[in-house]
Amino acid sequence: MIRLVMFSNFGTKTAISSFNFGVSVTLIGEVVYSRTLSSLKDKCVCASKILPESKNKKFEGDKDLFVKQLGQALSYASKLISYAQGFMLMHEATKDHNWDLNII
Repeated sequence: MIRLVMFSNFGTKTAISSFNFGVSVTLIGEVVYSRTLSSLKDKCVCASKILPESKNKKFEGDKDLFVKQLGQALSYASKLISYAQGFMLMHEATKDHNWDLNII
């Protein structure tokens, strides 16, 4: 837990609150976990030397356009998911903290 707090105190606190209120905030949780995993670069480099290369076909379309559109789609989807999960968490927190929020 100490390592997670180092990377994202806000994200960690939000994830813990989600457990306490029984609300899934997977996007925020995954961001916290990803930051933790990214700190393990040395292990990833070591693993890449052991694991075989992918045998998938190479992409033959417009790579720049594909990457741009994929990035836009992921950005939009992550915002929708993040807001939805955040509102669900605040809705549950209103019950515990007696907040007067009319969210849902």
